[in-house]
Amino acid sequence: MIMNDLMPSRFSVFSRVSLFALLIVLFCVSGISVSFAQTNTRIMEIEVTSNRDGDSAKGLESMVKSQCGLSVGSLLSRDAASEAVKTIWQHQLFDNVTVSQESVEGGVKVIIHVEVRPQVNSITTTGFEEIKEEEALQAIKLSKYLFISESRIVQMRQALLDMYKEKGFLRAEVSFELKPLESDSTRVDVTVTVNEGKKIKIKKISIEGNQNISDRKLKKKMSTKEHRWYRSGEFKEEDFESDKELIVAMYKMEGYRDAVVLRDSVHFDDKDDMVNLTLFVSEGQKYKFGSSSIEGNVRFTEEELRAHMKYAEGDFFNEMLVQMAMVDIMTAYNNQGYLQAQVNPVQIAHGDTVDIKYEIAEFFVAKIAKVIVEGNTKTHEKVIRREIELLPGESFNREKLERSYREIMALNFFDPSGVNFEYDPPDEENNVNIRFKVKERSTGIAQVGAGYSERDRLVGTLGFQNSNLFGRGQSVSVNIDQGSRRKAFQTYFTEPWLLDTPTIFTFSLYHIIRSDYTTAFDQETRRGGYVRLGRELKWPDYSRAYITYRLEDIDYANPSEYYSYYLVTGKTSSVSLAFKRDSTDMPQFATKGSKSAAIVEVAGGPLGGDLSYYKYLMMNEVYYPLFWKLSFVVRSRMGYLKGYREDRFVPYSERFMPGGTSYDGIVRGYSNRQVCPRISGEEIGGETMFVNNLELQVPIVANTVAGILFYDFGNSWRDLSETNPFDLKRSAGVGVRLFVPNMGLLGFDFAYGFDKLEGASKVGGWRTHFQFGNFNDLFMYY
Repeated sequence: MIMNDLMPSRFSVFSRVSLFALLIVLFCVSGISVSFAQTNTRIMEIEVTSNRDGDSAKGLESMVKSQCGLSVGSLLSRDAASEAVKTIWQHQLFDNVTVSQESVEGGVKVIIHVEVRPQVNSITTTGFEEIKEEEALQAIKLSKYLFISESRIVQMRQALLDMYKEKGFLRAEVSFELKPLESDSTRVDVTVTVNEGKKIKIKKISIEGNQNISDRKLKKKMSTKEHRWYRSGEFKEEDFESDKELIVAMYKMEGYRDAVVLRDSVHFDDKDDMVNLTLFVSEGQKYKFGSSSIEGNVRFTEEELRAHMKYAEGDFFNEMLVQMAMVDIMTAYNNQGYLQAQVNPVQIAHGDTVDIKYEIAEFFVAKIAKVIVEGNTKTHEKVIRREIELLPGESFNREKLERSYREIMALNFFDPSGVNFEYDPPDEENNVNIRFKVKERSTGIAQVGAGYSERDRLVGTLGFQNSNLFGRGQSVSVNIDQGSRRKAFQTYFTEPWLLDTPTIFTFSLYHIIRSDYTTAFDQETRRGGYVRLGRELKWPDYSRAYITYRLEDIDYANPSEYYSYYLVTGKTSSVSLAFKRDSTDMPQFATKGSKSAAIVEVAGGPLGGDLSYYKYLMMNEVYYPLFWKLSFVVRSRMGYLKGYREDRFVPYSERFMPGGTSYDGIVRGYSNRQVCPRISGEEIGGETMFVNNLELQVPIVANTVAGILFYDFGNSWRDLSETNPFDLKRSAGVGVRLFVPNMGLLGFDFAYGFDKLEGASKVGGWRTHFQFGNFNDLFMYY
């Protein structure tokens, strides 16, 4: 309430009463009241009163006096009093604030009365099951000592109801009870009671008004599904709202430019405790593309820009194609430095035809002023910069920007969620700064443990691996295995930029002893090493070429005379040439792109050594993004090898032995290295190999956990004459991939083999497989 006793006399009594009443109504609604008899009077004293007493009242009095903006000795005015009320009210601690005055000698005493909101003393909850109590209280920001009001209670109640709606509990009920303490009525015990009810499932989805697109096709597009025995059919309001947009988008892709969802109906079926959903759509007429025109283009010719339009005059209208053309034209301008270029596709409908006019504003070419790297606390800046294709002084190029981002991601030194780029607004000279931001993650992996496999039995492991040694991008690995059947020492070192040039240098040594896993011999010993040089190619993009020299000595203890033809011992001196291309979007859990590799290895002859053969290997992986976040992977691997000395057969150690999770080729559902030819029940491997894997990848936790459904088929054959690409061993199953920091990628698969192996009496049957690392990468072994 604001009162002014010095109102001009020309106001009638009626006017004064009316104004007085109006102001009372306005300020009573807001809980704020200001009253004083005269303006510009000196303040002699400030008194604060409240609905609290004791020490808490004294602390409150001190706070109000210090925050109100009024002080003893200053002049009291209407504006100063109003501002004091606003300032106190902004603390959101009070239900009511009143400012009044009393005349005293020399001036006035200002009286500020505040009604403090109830303060939470304790919180009790009941009924929380689907949502954890801690999660709910944190979401609504309810905590001890909080000052609470009726409006705040309404907000918290609605927030909880919204949380339950998102989880499908449409009939959840929430109530708040405030009980004042007997010792202090300004403090309350709060009880939050929830009746969650049942999770609502969808009995039926109906669509009305659709004449040209069937219910089945529309409902297939929706993420909201009817309840069936094989799916939950839960109702989530957020998904339902998104489905309406998807339906409209689908109509616009089919030519129905004016399609809309008029309304929807959610009807509860109390008998089954389920809901029936009905969508009412208006399709409108079907349109065709008319003419397309372009205005404002200078940098590109009309012909060059029309190449981005994937439609022709007379085709049925598809708004998605219009948007794609807009994005492609915008990208073309961005790649030429026109950072702020704008493309506006204007649709002009007449009759059943839609003309498209692309209005282009090119603006100016932006130059790169600085390329800034942020967030690298361990990795040397030059390790990141050498993956960046943009340079200061060049024109801005979005394609190069995104390519640089991908290459930084491919280093696998950083948390995928913490790698991004941005650019500052152009300055007066049209220069921009590009910022690449990274978030380091651990690249060192120490292993102490044990593993079990059907072939090697129990094996203890001690190892260390670091893919970013001392932050220089170098890789080093040392691994020691010790078991009853397998003893191994393996180490390698890789310098990805030898002498600061894009030349990869790798050096490796190994000594592996395996025994008691075949009747062909008692023990196999392999010791040797290799040196590899690789170089990035300018064409094709994302590709590299390698040359590798390998020197290895192999020996078999107590070989069986029956297998002596295959068990060639001695030194292998070989050179291999390799080509590798990797355009995938992520080092783990890729969703698009491809990997390709081709290798030719020649051993013996002028290279010396005791083994003489040549080997060809080809591998290809293609990742296809599907709907939602699903992706489909097609993986193929082929191999051929042959000895070129008449007196020597292709050595046992080099022959192809796919099966299980073998690096020769993955065919789950069978034992490792068992899908191959045999003699007397023992595998001897093949000279030819063909293996395929089809996988559906389902993300569970982004960049961390994924489930897979797979179908494998493959085989190896004694020689080229026996090769039959229709004689394949098949399997199917499910699995999970888990990326564990400081350990790497782990895989668990459960597969069923449908076919009999050579010499076997029954099919492969059910089998469990364990993988560590990427066993599909040929360059881990060649």
